[in-house]
Amino acid sequence: ACHMLLSPLIWLFSCLLPAISEPLYFRNGSFKILQFADLHYGASLYDDITAEQQRSLLSIENPDLVVLTGDNIAPNGPLRYKNCLRDGGSSGCWHAMVQPMVKLGYRWAAIFGG
Repeated sequence: ACHMLLSPLIWLFSCLLPAISEPLYFRNGSFKILQFADLHYGASLYDDITAEQQRSLLSIENPDLVVLTGDNIAPNGPLRYKNCLRDGGSSGCWHAMVQPMVKLGYRWAAIFGG
């Protein structure tokens, strides 16, 4: 069984990637990428609002691929004890950040860095 108590990379490679069986492809000659940049999950009290905004944009844009770039989580945020970090550390923030894509069935990739 897949649990977010695993490290984020182990969870990605053991739980998420095996579920991907269909290759990415163009639809009617187009391929739409939606980028979420510097979400900073774990840095504020607004992670739930961020997730709702992600779901809204996913529904509006209906992308073929979602790319998460920049500072995706902030494990050393000043409010880290009040948000996703209290629910599993950095893994809890990763889980919260990717849930909108996972629950709605969108393919995604993350690029680490700032």
